[in-house]
Amino acid sequence: MQKGQAILEFIFLILIVVVYLVSVTMPMVKDTQNIIQDTQNVTRANNECQKISNSIKEINLFGNESKQTLLVFIPNNTTINCNNAEISFQTQLTQQPFPAECTNGLCTKTFPTNTLLQCLVGSIKGPQQINITIQKINENIIFTRSE
Repeated sequence: MQKGQAILEFIFLILIVVVYLVSVTMPMVKDTQNIIQDTQNVTRANNECQKISNSIKEINLFGNESKQTLLVFIPNNTTINCNNAEISFQTQLTQQPFPAECTNGLCTKTFPTNTLLQCLVGSIKGPQQINITIQKINENIIFTRSE
């Protein structure tokens, strides 16, 4: 075997490894990144709704004129909803396979507040960071967006 032939074979072998890495590994990495992003979105939406629900329950225990303002981050592909006695979220996943808990990639969860709400804002779509105000006026809990 000649010296030049060994170098060419080595370069050819390196080329095959690089082609394999680019064609097989990179798509797997992108899929994994999308799955991680979906997981972060659902987790963040869950945490933010839990924070809102806890605040509503807390304000309900306080007297009239109680007020609390929360800074809430709504992730991408997520909607937070206020509906009479519950706070809920919907997050659309982008990467298949979808978990069994999410119908067609739409993950939803509802947080009962055990109190009647006056929702001055019905739904809020992400991605955005907003201030939410929860206040008790004349025994009514009011959920609104504040600036």
